[in-house]
Amino acid sequence: MKRLFVIPFLISLLLLNVSRAERSIIEVYQPTSLLGTESEGNPLGTGEWMAATIVSRPVIIGGAFPESPVHAVTLPHKIAGAPDGFPEESNLIVIVGGDVRAEWGQTEDQIIADFSKAKLPENLGVTLIQVMKMTALCLDKTLGTQHEKPIKIKWLAPAGISLADAGLPTEIKKNREQGAASNGDKPAN
Repeated sequence: MKRLFVIPFLISLLLLNVSRAERSIIEVYQPTSLLGTESEGNPLGTGEWMAATIVSRPVIIGGAFPESPVHAVTLPHKIAGAPDGFPEESNLIVIVGGDVRAEWGQTEDQIIADFSKAKLPENLGVTLIQVMKMTALCLDKTLGTQHEKPIKIKWLAPAGISLADAGLPTEIKKNREQGAASNGDKPAN
């Protein structure tokens, strides 16, 4: 009798996990170094010019949400056609050694943005807090309105760096217009 209950239960769990997996093309945003380009950007929109920007590119992901899109944000990125002497890596998360990953949860998903072992190379043109803020923007833009449940962010910083005044978000929220449209309401202007 127990087998009759256990087998359908296990099959439903397997189907639940399979339903989370998909293969699609998404727009992925990455915090990108501008070293070697003689350019500066204002990626945080605060008027702080730095040797960094946020770039987007299409990426084919084949896996679960939010794990695969978050992993795509951390993929290495070399600017195409770069001449000799140009930095080998442009993704700031990779350059500083950050580890950003997502975990699916029943009621909420979680992103662990672990910069506790991050090291800032000399003359990078950005601070570690700026890299973390750009990472937050990239995660928000990449995940956008694709999620149905809350996505919490847990930030970890190296010893000696306080996150108390950093202003890092603790959650990725759904876009209001998308949420309103899905409820049948008109988006606010």
